[in-house]
Amino acid sequence: MNKKSVLSILGVIVVVVLLLIGFTTIKNQYQNPIKNYFKGIQKADINVYTKAFPDFMKVDKTVSKDSLKQDLDELKVEYGDKIKIKYEITSKEKLDEGSLRTMENFIEKRYNKKVNISEGYTLKIKATLKGSKDSNIDNPTMHVYKIDGKWKYMPFSPESVKIYLTENE
Repeated sequence: MNKKSVLSILGVIVVVVLLLIGFTTIKNQYQNPIKNYFKGIQKADINVYTKAFPDFMKVDKTVSKDSLKQDLDELKVEYGDKIKIKYEITSKEKLDEGSLRTMENFIEKRYNKKVNISEGYTLKIKATLKGSKDSNIDNPTMHVYKIDGKWKYMPFSPESVKIYLTENE
């Protein structure tokens, strides 16, 4: 093989690898709000934490940097210094169209905001909190929604908001 052929083959391989990385990144964007949620808690970083939530929830008005730091300090008392939070998504269930429309209705009624939710998942999480003297494993269920093109975490399931909608008709 000549030098041009080798370079051409290497170029094709590089393009294929970059495309695979790009598709994987796009495909897994629903994980970003979960990452921001746990990282924000672990670092007591209000900017990272609030990125997990949709703006209309105004989380920055109910959670402050000081309250996140206080929560982290309480974790340090119980678990020791060097708090690390690791998580893995153990299962995901895609939400159906009816559930997505229910969430849109809830957001419109509760937050007075009209949105388009194009996708959503119910995620089972295995979260491990580890400090220098103790650790704990929790298995929360979390809900992520692609709201107006951006993946966000909301602590509400479609089932729970049906109750809200029924009570507030």
